[in-house]
Amino acid sequence: MPKSKLALVLYYRSILPSRNSLSDHLDSFRQVDGHRVIFFNLAFFRLPKFFANIDFSVIVYHYTLCGLRFNRERFKSILYYSHQTLAQLSGFKVAYPQDEFAHMDLMCDLINTYKIDHVFTVSPLTEVPKIYKTIDHSLVTFSRVLTGYISQKSLSYVNKSNALSSSRPLHFFYRAVVNPAWGSFNLLKERLATLFVKFALEHSVPADIKVGEKYLISGNAWLDALLASKFTFGCEGGASVLDWDGSYSHYLHTISSQDGANLLPPLYEDISIRALSPRHLDAALTKTCQILVKGTYNGVLEPWIHYIPINEDFSDFDVVVRAMENDSLVNRIVANAYRDLVESGLFFYSSLIRILLGRLNELPRCSDYPTVSPLVIFRAQFISFFYTSISNALAYVYNLSKLLSLKLSNWKE
Repeated sequence: MPKSKLALVLYYRSILPSRNSLSDHLDSFRQVDGHRVIFFNLAFFRLPKFFANIDFSVIVYHYTLCGLRFNRERFKSILYYSHQTLAQLSGFKVAYPQDEFAHMDLMCDLINTYKIDHVFTVSPLTEVPKIYKTIDHSLVTFSRVLTGYISQKSLSYVNKSNALSSSRPLHFFYRAVVNPAWGSFNLLKERLATLFVKFALEHSVPADIKVGEKYLISGNAWLDALLASKFTFGCEGGASVLDWDGSYSHYLHTISSQDGANLLPPLYEDISIRALSPRHLDAALTKTCQILVKGTYNGVLEPWIHYIPINEDFSDFDVVVRAMENDSLVNRIVANAYRDLVESGLFFYSSLIRILLGRLNELPRCSDYPTVSPLVIFRAQFISFFYTSISNALAYVYNLSKLLSLKLSNWKE
């Protein structure tokens, strides 16, 4: 086995099976050219001290680990148990946070404590100083990426499904989770759902439109639902409120548990995070026509080219209705979206890795990292395999116990 550069990906996964988007994002790091990649799941075991003796070229703090900050105590404890080794890790350190509208005090603490060099943010760069307000911006650089990309597995599944059936029995399909803590822009999703539910009822068209976390579906079931629908609708992902330390969400939870149903919290809007969502890419992949609130969509989607636009106040809904009835226009929009987002190859997970490698290639210090001996690589891979195997077994058992507990509670009711 020749010498090679070594990359370490730190992640958190306590339940299996996981969403396709999570697995696809994580698996994409196996494609880092010129590196052997070691994965370590911090959900059940602390990071072995042996890793502190390795000269890694790059260390990735995956969004599954960064996103654990929403469970503040669990996040703190995970980092506490591995703190000594994490603090001693050698290599260019990058972080992939998402949902950068909440608990960012903990994200900034992670960046400062473990000396993160570069952050791949999903937020507009103009918002970075507000969101990352307690870090030294002379020491940390930022570049913008998408929240998700298209996977080859999804492409293969959709192509196979299209070959089996081209039927689209639904007129509309939509799922969303709405949270007032994310700001008034997020509440737009519920308003959209109400608008299209009303239209579907009035015109007797088949629709599957639901809002709420319990209605979410993922993986191939999500793709199947899109494949079965002619239209889907929505807006950019994002938020307009920075819940810095989770106190705003706590406040909302407190008042919602009180009897006064008319109590409304003071809503402040202090950030503007709007971004293209993986669901927009999925719709393009499944050739489902999108009706979207006008926005920038990371400069990727253009109105009347890739989607049917609608004003945020829905004042042009009559225009949208006429557009939906124009089969020639709908087919053209679907074809454009598929051509520019799927056939172009620009929005697959390989693009995410190209961005990472491009950043590494810009930095002389990264090319100077020594290659690692075969013995060290073998030992690191063995440790990773050993802990990953046990972690995966525990994750499946944990998920099974949750499902059994849910079935038992439903049976008692």
